Amino acid sequence: MSNLGRPTCQLWYDKNKPEVALPLPTTFIMNMMLGDIVEAVFKGLLKEAGVKYEEPEHVTLELDNDVSINGTYDIVIDGAVDDVKSASNWSYTNKFESYDTLAKGDSFGYVGQLAGYAKASGKKVGGWWVVNKANGAFKYVPASGLDLDTEIAKIQTTTDTVNNNKFERCFEPVP
Repeated sequence: MSNLGRPTCQLWYDKNKPEVALPLPTTFIMNMMLGDIVEAVFKGLLKEAGVKYEEPEHVTLELDNDVSINGTYDIVIDGAVDDVKSASNWSYTNKFESYDTLAKGDSFGYVGQLAGYAKASGKKVGGWWVVNKANGAFKYVPASGLDLDTEIAKIQTTTDTVNNNKFERCFEPVP
C-alpha cells in the first residue's frame, strides 16, 4: 500500500526491470528505522496519556480485475484509520500544513495510502499524526476533504496501468 503514490513509470520499472533501478541510498535503512522508532515512541506517549487505540492490522484492498493490494495501517483511534509520519522540519511546516496542502503536493502518495487502508479495513478515514524529527513537536492533520471513492478510483487506475504492462513516461528527460 505504501507504494501507491509512486509514479506509474517507477512502478513499471520495479515490476519489469528491477535490475536497472537505482540502488537505494545507504541512508535508506536508517531512515526507515528512525521512522519506526518515532512511531513506536509516539504510540507510547499516546498510551501513557490514556488514549485508547487499536494496534496495526494487516489489510488487503480488493480492487476490480482480481487485483489486491496489501499493507499494514499504523493506528485506529475512535474507529478511524490514522497514519503516523515522521517528518523533517520543512515537511512538518509546509507539506503537513493541512489536508489541502498535503493533497496538492502528495509525491509520496500518503492520501491514497490512507484511503486504501480505510477502505480495506472497513473503517473511517482519520488523518495523519505528524512528528517533527527536528524538535519532537507533533500535530494531527485530519483528512477532511478526502473523497474515498475518488482515491480508490485513482488506485484502480494505477494498478490497471501497471498490470497492463504498458510503459508511460512520467517525467520529461533532464540534461
